[in-house]
Amino acid sequence: GECDAKAVHRAVGAARQITLNTIQSTLKRLYAKGLLARRKVSHAHLYVPRLSREEFQRDVLGEIATRLSRSEPGGMIAAFVDLADRAGME
Repeated sequence: GECDAKAVHRAVGAARQITLNTIQSTLKRLYAKGLLARRKVSHAHLYVPRLSREEFQRDVLGEIATRLSRSEPGGMIAAFVDLADRAGME
C-alpha cells in the first residue's frame, strides 16, 4: 500500500544503514521514472507502486529479451549456458 519515506526507511533503510535522505532521493527518482505514483498529504508524499511485482518482472524480462535479440545470437546463447552452469542446471 501507500507509505511515506519514513515508513520505507523504517522497513528497509535503517537495518541497511541507509539514511532517510537517500530513501527520499530514491523514491523521487523512482517517481520520476514512472515506477511509483505519489500524492501529497500534509508535508509528506505517500508513494505507491504503479506496477505489481509480476508486472515489473515481466517488463524487465521483456526488455532484456529485446536487447539480447538485437545482439549476436552466439553471445546470447553463451550467456544462457553460463547462467545455467552457475545455477547447477544440466
